[in-house]
Amino acid sequence: MKILHFFAAALLALSGTNLRANASQQPPAGSLNNVLTVAYKEISTGKNKTAAPTRLSAKTNGLMKNAIDQKTLPLVKELTARNAEQDNLAKLTLKTAPEKKTAFDLLSDLEKVPQPSAGLAANDNDAMTTIFQPFYNLLNQRKEQLRSLTGKNNLYQQVYEKEGNKGLEKRAAAEADKNAMVKNLGGAEKLMNMTEAERAVAAEEMKKQILQNPGSIAPASSDPGINSLQQKLMTDPAYAKRFSNMSEDEKHTEMRKYMSTKPTEKKPSATYTSNASTGKQAEVMAAMELDLAAAATFKKLQESGTLYSNMISASGNVIEELKKELTNWVETTTKTIPVIELGEAGHDHDPELMQAMEITRRQAYYHIEQKEVELRVICWKYFKNTLLIGLKEFNDYAADYKWGNGNDSQLFDGTYTDPKMANALAGFYEQILESAKMAEKITSDAIKSKKNLEGSF
Repeated sequence: MKILHFFAAALLALSGTNLRANASQQPPAGSLNNVLTVAYKEISTGKNKTAAPTRLSAKTNGLMKNAIDQKTLPLVKELTARNAEQDNLAKLTLKTAPEKKTAFDLLSDLEKVPQPSAGLAANDNDAMTTIFQPFYNLLNQRKEQLRSLTGKNNLYQQVYEKEGNKGLEKRAAAEADKNAMVKNLGGAEKLMNMTEAERAVAAEEMKKQILQNPGSIAPASSDPGINSLQQKLMTDPAYAKRFSNMSEDEKHTEMRKYMSTKPTEKKPSATYTSNASTGKQAEVMAAMELDLAAAATFKKLQESGTLYSNMISASGNVIEELKKELTNWVETTTKTIPVIELGEAGHDHDPELMQAMEITRRQAYYHIEQKEVELRVICWKYFKNTLLIGLKEFNDYAADYKWGNGNDSQLFDGTYTDPKMANALAGFYEQILESAKMAEKITSDAIKSKKNLEGSF
């Protein structure tokens, strides 16, 4: 399903070990420590006896920010460059996407996810709602559209209304009886009427049969060639991996090759054709295509999640180094502050100098948090672009999907595709929702950082 070769290239290019997040690859330590000391002296010597200033001079503030920038510069450059490449690939993906013919356009909806922002003021919680709530409303609308569409032609519900649970159970049992393994165990009805002890014995027998013949659990097909393909996919891991990496067209060609090839054990009554366009054979092929398309896309999204985690981990490492350096400076500086007489309060470190140190620490911590937000925004953009690229192929596949074309003979043989399509779309929209929640969290944390800086001392 990986027709986008560049996605695979991006995966190989971005491994956690390649990200420059360890101290040995950063500029020499100590620059932040020196600036902290300069800032502390500026505040402590400039204070009067009644109140200390709560802000550094613009010059010293700039030096502090620059020290943090230098510490994170290699990683910022690397992440930014990779994000720029991915952004170009995402733009190319959108250009080659087909015009949608259904209500669900994953790529278009993903593009509507609000960008995370570090520019909101500390009191901009209302702005947060204004930014993100409309998008959440859109996703709720998509969820309702999907629920309405699947409910309109729900074949399970139609059978239930006509025949009740017994009708559904009867059809399920009839389909199960077509499976050789179920037949060997006495049939579906016998299995349903077993005691708990008998079921345990039957389960062990099923386990043995599956180990001996994994293909026995695959849905039955009227075409022996397709059955042969299913068997090969379940018993040959190397072939299954190669098949998974095929493009959509290559998969179609491969399936048609099996459908046009007679198996070793020929069945006189079987018909073999190079064009599977009618009957149960076409239903099996359509269901397999959807299953494979959804599985391959979910795999891509899992990979994109791993890439994002690697980037976030690398960013977190360098931020933790900065916070650790700040903590060490605070501990060292505290030891230099003299203990003085405080009257009834007893003895303690000079409160004015302690306040000066706290002002310095808070200013530095704010700049570190702002740098963390910057790194998270870069990682988020990469994740969103990778998500878009990963969804593209399934979005193409789903563009021409026709809802409501199933029949009740498909309910229990694995070829009823409406629920499969609905579940896949719902899962992919959950990923889109997750990207929006990530953007909201980044924005919220940026606001919280400003609140912490502006709080009382």
